[in-house]
Amino acid sequence: MKKIFLSIGLFAIFLFIGIISVSIIGGKREVTIVNPLSGNLPNEITVGDSSFKVELATTLETRTRGLSNRAALPQNNGMLFAFNKPGTYGFWMKDMKFPLDIIWIADRKVAGFEKNVQPAGNNPKNTYFPPTPVTEVLEINAGLVDSLGIKAGDVVKLGYKD
Repeated sequence: MKKIFLSIGLFAIFLFIGIISVSIIGGKREVTIVNPLSGNLPNEITVGDSSFKVELATTLETRTRGLSNRAALPQNNGMLFAFNKPGTYGFWMKDMKFPLDIIWIADRKVAGFEKNVQPAGNNPKNTYFPPTPVTEVLEINAGLVDSLGIKAGDVVKLGYKD
């Protein structure tokens, strides 16, 4: 009888570990923006008439870190946060060293933005949320939304370069 309970207990433990492993592995594969022909991830995004070279933030780790602890972001560069499903994802400026413009993207169009969001040290008090559920968020240098004339409704195109 003890062997049966021991076997059932070991089976339950291995099943639990398997479920946790699949959940952890699955959490790192949360990329929905994939070129169906090449399988490459986008490294460029065009918003209206303006193009940006982008780094991708597609895992929990890269999304949490974002652009924190960097001295600057090169001109015409950005960070693109990609999500599996539409949501009102919150963004903060923890450990940032420079201000940003945040562009909320839904259905391949600009859904809105936060302009000139200031660094907040290691204890941010503000979290910024999109006006509607989004699937992507683009962070660029502060002031570019205004200087480039980016507006809500602008079409967003993802570029794929090998």
